Amino acid sequence: MPMPARAVANRVAFTAGLISLAFFPAPRSILTSASQAQLQNRATQLSQQISAQSSEIRAVAVQAASARARLVTDQANLAKVNAQLSRSRAELAAEKQLLVSYAIAKFTDAPGSSAVIDALNTNQNNVATQSTYENVASGYVVNVITAYRRDQQAVTALVASDARDVAAASQTQQSLAQDLVSLQSGVAREQATLTSVHGQIAVLVQQRLQQEAVARQQELALAARRAAQQQAAQQQAAAQAAQQQAAAQAGPQPAAQGAPSAVGVSTAVSTGGAGSQWGGSPAPPSSQAFAALRNCESGGNYQDNTGNGYYGAYQFSASTWAGLGFSGLPSAASPSTQDQAAQIEQRQAGWAAWPECSLILGLD
Repeated sequence: MPMPARAVANRVAFTAGLISLAFFPAPRSILTSASQAQLQNRATQLSQQISAQSSEIRAVAVQAASARARLVTDQANLAKVNAQLSRSRAELAAEKQLLVSYAIAKFTDAPGSSAVIDALNTNQNNVATQSTYENVASGYVVNVITAYRRDQQAVTALVASDARDVAAASQTQQSLAQDLVSLQSGVAREQATLTSVHGQIAVLVQQRLQQEAVARQQELALAARRAAQQQAAQQQAAAQAAQQQAAAQAGPQPAAQGAPSAVGVSTAVSTGGAGSQWGGSPAPPSSQAFAALRNCESGGNYQDNTGNGYYGAYQFSASTWAGLGFSGLPSAASPSTQDQAAQIEQRQAGWAAWPECSLILGLD
């Protein structure tokens, strides 16, 4: 059994309200909390809802058209019945007037009564006697009155029935028209919401594409930096290998170091040198000896770089540093690395690798 039009409209309006409240928050909220997949799912649900309601709109529209057709038919029937009632009333009035005229003529014998009698008794010329004619006329009058009353009741009932049909058809047509307007309004609102959701999906997709493009550019830039660093490392390793090979071919030789810094010399002089610590003999490669050497060369500053071509706490030249197997600049290396390089250099060339501070401190 099909659902009544009013129930269909109410259910559609209620469902549309739930969809609008439960599935479609404000555009800003969607953009900040919903994923593209969720938005697409909501758009699909709304499209299906609109499609279902469109089918219901078509069904209600057909019912409304049928109701309008019935209304037109009932109105036409009512008009016919009213016309028939008018004709019956006119005919009855004429019959009644004729009876009144007959009665007057019968009881007053007024002039012209014969014409009235002739009109009523057109088919009574063969009646044998006046008495028989009067009986027949009386029966005719009773039949006419009875038929008049019967016809009047029938026509009145028919008019009332048709009037009820017209009223019912009119009410049905108005109800269907209201249902149709309600459905169309709900579909319009949902269509607007669907358009908004599609717009939000487009914005979200555009944002995601931009983010992916930025991420791709960052990846390319990072890859380029890594490639450049790798190439630089390879070049540095090649240069270091060449320096080590050249140093190996030349053999261990004293490596001349830079002149000690003013701070280091001042420190060494102010402390009166360090020769007395080793009794005039070459100092052993102890931590105390290397500490004295650092203080004399640079004031113990591992990051020393005065621009004279010598670097770090022990004032290594770049070539000496590379020849010892280290990369970069000495002043950029850690203190432990510089100490290790100084120990290697001392084993290979002795304290003479630092001639001035070795003399000041009495290391050699």
